[in-house]
Amino acid sequence: MAKIPKFDVVSLTPLDAGALKAYATVRVASLLTISEVRLIQSGDQAPWCSLPQKTWMDGDQRRYSTLLEFHEKAWREALTAAVVAAWRDHPGGIRPLETLQRKPQTFRDAVHEKAGIGGAA
Repeated sequence: MAKIPKFDVVSLTPLDAGALKAYATVRVASLLTISEVRLIQSGDQAPWCSLPQKTWMDGDQRRYSTLLEFHEKAWREALTAAVVAAWRDHPGGIRPLETLQRKPQTFRDAVHEKAGIGGAA
């Protein structure tokens, strides 16, 4: 099993939308930032996190495709624990970090920005 990284919730938007309780942005160690992590809780079930998905319509049926997946159960549990703690401790939401307020438009732009390479071509 791989070492469990630190999950930091850098922004949280609580919602009152049925089972959808919040959207979060989570930093995984200093390696990766994941936006649009959904916190879901149905009825009396324990809350859990759903990683970002792509949604599309197939005729009149809504379809979903996974964009990101943790293969380690311990990682999924650590992510959920971090988001649930932020949701319970900060019902008004966590203010986004200044460094995350301006998001690069593309993955390429993000890589160039991190590497200090000039603007996007």
